[in-house]
Amino acid sequence: MRYMLTVLVLGETPVEDIDLAVEELMGPYEMTDASGYQDLQPPAGVCRCGYIRAQRTAWDLADESYPTPEPDDDTPKSLVLLRMLNSAQLYARAFRLMRRHELHSPSCLVCGGTGRYPEGLVAEGKFDGAMYGGWFVDGWICGAARERDSSATPRLEDNLTTVAELLERAAAGDAIVTYALLTPDGFWHECSWLWGHEERRAFDREFVAVLESNRECWAVGVECHR
Repeated sequence: MRYMLTVLVLGETPVEDIDLAVEELMGPYEMTDASGYQDLQPPAGVCRCGYIRAQRTAWDLADESYPTPEPDDDTPKSLVLLRMLNSAQLYARAFRLMRRHELHSPSCLVCGGTGRYPEGLVAEGKFDGAMYGGWFVDGWICGAARERDSSATPRLEDNLTTVAELLERAAAGDAIVTYALLTPDGFWHECSWLWGHEERRAFDREFVAVLESNRECWAVGVECHR
């Protein structure tokens, strides 16, 4: 079990679209069984943005049709469970219908709306869970690392900065190189735990060089688990 601090470079994505862009960019590298719906997983080479889009839309539809009340003394538990069951069934039906039509995202950073991964990109499981900031610290990409409040939901805005700001911190001597770097073209760059000193220094230089070529982009800090 490992926890891997990772920087995502998102291109010049509008702020309101960053949350979805993060999910699409990380899609090719997530280990997932589609919550039990393995038949809905895209085939090899097909971008997962359609899967992500269908999943989000299906959940919104299910939640709107069967809102689950917060359990309290006045709400029978049987009603809560029934609405949760109806919501899950509607989600599965909507999910299958939308996946059948391959609704790929026209703004997907990885496939550009084509529905296919770019040449040379190999989709492989790198992590089975991820969150903004991390399980133990939050805000590290902004230079304001603090212990994460386990009762609070990690927020994008606390883990979002610009590549230019990251490079300014690097020039001032701050350590900004993480285990992995995910670039706007959808490619995953990572170091190896077994590398020697010189190999690690080479990765550090590559890391900074990639940031330099994407200076005008957003950068998001996440922690991946595998």
